[in-house]
Amino acid sequence: MAIPALVLLMGAAGAASAEHRPAPGAGNVTDARVLAEAPGGRNWLVLGGNFGSQHYSPLRHIDAGNVRRLGLAWVLGIDSPMGLATEPIVVDGILYATASLDRIYAVDAASGRLLWQFDPHPQLSVMRNSWAARTNRGVAVYRGKVYFGTGDCRLIALDAATGKELWSSPVCIDSTQTGIT
Repeated sequence: MAIPALVLLMGAAGAASAEHRPAPGAGNVTDARVLAEAPGGRNWLVLGGNFGSQHYSPLRHIDAGNVRRLGLAWVLGIDSPMGLATEPIVVDGILYATASLDRIYAVDAASGRLLWQFDPHPQLSVMRNSWAARTNRGVAVYRGKVYFGTGDCRLIALDAATGKELWSSPVCIDSTQTGIT
């Protein structure tokens, strides 16, 4: 069985993320920053790239003329038996992504080096709809924290720099029927 992987392709033209190093204050995302930076495309601070969730990057480093020169920059194997169904968030050179069973990964986007990972150990036994516990579709990063939901109906906040759990709270009324992907 193949292990899903996060893969970054880089071209001869280069890309801003390969040259950028993380800034102090990991996870430094605010509403004002999302609004200011969305037109530039250097970061991918929210789902869809902006508050309109347009899924459009204004970057011009890769185009029809140089796309054939793309090459593999790095690969990071991710332990995710159900595959990956996530849209990574990128903040100041750090890529935050989720995998199955609600695992969270922080990766240096330039090198592919794993910075930290977090496993919330969802309780599959309490759920009738365990699909939600097995597939996680992403995180939100805001003011130094990484937020995500779990398949067993918890909302968790992690420190964006270290991956340390800051708090966890149950959020579903009936966790046997629902989960958060």
